[in-house]
Amino acid sequence: MAAISLKRLRGDAKVVVAEKNDRALKKVIASGNGRCNITNRLVSPSGYNAGASGFVAPALSSFGFAEAAAFFGSIGVELAEEEEGRVYPMSRQASSVVDLLRAEAARLGVREKCGVEVLSLKRRPSGFAVSSSAGRDLVDRVFLCSGSASGGGSASGYSLARSLGHSITPLFPALVQVRAEGTRALHGIKFTGGCSVIIGGRAAGYAAGEILFTEYGLSGPPVMRLSRLVGECFSGGSKEDVFLSLNLMPGLDRGGALDLLLDRRRRLAHLPSELFLAGMVNKKLSMALMKSSGVSLSSRAGDISDSALEALAGRIGDWRFRAVGVNPLSCSQVTAGGVSLQEVDPDSMESRICGGLYVTGELLDVDGICGGYNLHWAWASGFAAARHAADG
Repeated sequence: MAAISLKRLRGDAKVVVAEKNDRALKKVIASGNGRCNITNRLVSPSGYNAGASGFVAPALSSFGFAEAAAFFGSIGVELAEEEEGRVYPMSRQASSVVDLLRAEAARLGVREKCGVEVLSLKRRPSGFAVSSSAGRDLVDRVFLCSGSASGGGSASGYSLARSLGHSITPLFPALVQVRAEGTRALHGIKFTGGCSVIIGGRAAGYAAGEILFTEYGLSGPPVMRLSRLVGECFSGGSKEDVFLSLNLMPGLDRGGALDLLLDRRRRLAHLPSELFLAGMVNKKLSMALMKSSGVSLSSRAGDISDSALEALAGRIGDWRFRAVGVNPLSCSQVTAGGVSLQEVDPDSMESRICGGLYVTGELLDVDGICGGYNLHWAWASGFAAARHAADG
C-alpha cells in the first residue's frame, strides 16, 4: 500500500520493496482463512486497543472504508460484505488480492526484491544506509512495514526500529486462543453463547458468538476477541485470578434459567436425569454441567433437588474456567505492543526520533478486533506514510 500510494502520488519516485520471504504478502494470503477479510464497513478508532484509539483516528479519517473500497476497486478487487460489516473480495480468495496488489505495483514501476533480508539501517546526513543480504544501498527514506511475529511472521522490524532509537512496548499475543483449566473432557464441543473475562472478580469484557472447547482451553471468535485482556494480564505478571465465564443461554438471566429448569423437572419427571438437558445443550456438555452441579446421572429428572437446579441455573449463565495463559505468538493473528506511539506522528507515521523513517501497521503498538480491522490499519497507515513522504 505504501509503495503503490507513493508511486501514484509521485511517479518519479524510485520505490523498492525489500521482502525477506520468497514472495511478498504471504500473511495476506493466509488471512481470513484464505478468504482475506480485507476491511470492515464499520471501521473506526473504537475497534482498536484503548491506548491506540486516539492515535489511529487521523489515518482512519483520511483512509476509511470508502477510501479502501475505492482503492481496491481501482486495482480490480470487487468487494462483498458479510455479517458485522466484514468485507471480503468477491472472489473470496486472498490470493486474488495479493495478485492484484503486486500487479498494480509492477504497473507503476515499483521494484519488488524478494529473498532480500534487511540486516541493518543507519541514519546518514543524506538519508539511510541500508545493509541487506543483497548488498548495501543509500536511500532517502525508509518505510518499516514488516509486521510482527504473529502467524509465522518475523520480529525483525522491532530490532530495526530499536536500532534507530525507538522503544518497543511489551509484546504479547492478541486474537489468540486462551489456555484454561478443566476443558480437556469437552474438547471439540461448540456452542453459540456469551463469554466474559473476569479479572480479580471484576468483569473486564464480553463478547458473543460461537465458542469452541479445546484440549488446552477455549477458542472461537468471542474468545479470540477477548484474548488481549487475558494476554495483557499474563504478560504483565498480574497476580489477579483470571477466569472465562461462559453463558450458555444469553437470552436468560439466572432467574429465567431456574424457572425453565423447574418447569422441565415438572414436565419431564419421568426422564432419566442424563436426558434432563437434552434438547437444550450439547449432550456431552450437559453431562459435564450436571456432574459439576451435583446431579446424579443415575436418578430420574423428577428427583433432582432444588439446590442442584439452582447450581445448574448458575452454571448455565456463569460457568467459569480459570485461565492459565494464552497460546504463543506463532498461533496468534496479531501482536499487541510494538513501537511506542509517543515516538511516531499519527498524521504521517513518521518517526519523531529519526526523520525520514516511517513506521506502519502492526509494527506499531496498535491492534484491532477481529473483522478486518488489522488489515485496514495496514492499508490506512501505509497510505498516510506515503502521502506525507510524497509531500516532502
